[in-house]
Amino acid sequence: MATVLAPDPAGYMTDLVAWADAQAALLRAGRYGAADMANIVEEIEGLAQQRRSELRSRLSTIVQHWLKLELSPASDPRAGWRRTIGYARVELDLLIGDNPSLNREVDTTIMAAVHAGARLATVDLDSFGELNPERARAIAARKFTRDELLEGELP
Repeated sequence: MATVLAPDPAGYMTDLVAWADAQAALLRAGRYGAADMANIVEEIEGLAQQRRSELRSRLSTIVQHWLKLELSPASDPRAGWRRTIGYARVELDLLIGDNPSLNREVDTTIMAAVHAGARLATVDLDSFGELNPERARAIAARKFTRDELLEGELP
């Protein structure tokens, strides 16, 4: 029989892997009262938040590169921007496939992702001297749909 360790809330702060292994052993052994439930709950909530953050990050990457495709006069980096969007779409498909409940959060996440992606595109365009008032207005006015971001034809 496996050795079951007592909860060590301090271990949570000093060695997360060892703490997680100990908590899993306690839960498998049915020793729920001995488990560090407050930190277990926090970690479970953190896992869900990490997936939501990844969803937002992938969507904002698509927005960032899409806006550069629409607004940048540069020709050389366009293939790389398209490739980055393709990679982000594949990663989104995998993320949603592994976490189907995220599918219903895509629409609500798009607003935050568009804001973040627009900020990133603004920084990129400005760093190459390509940002002007007209492009800044176009970035601010641009709206995206779910279908456009996940499957739409690129500019």
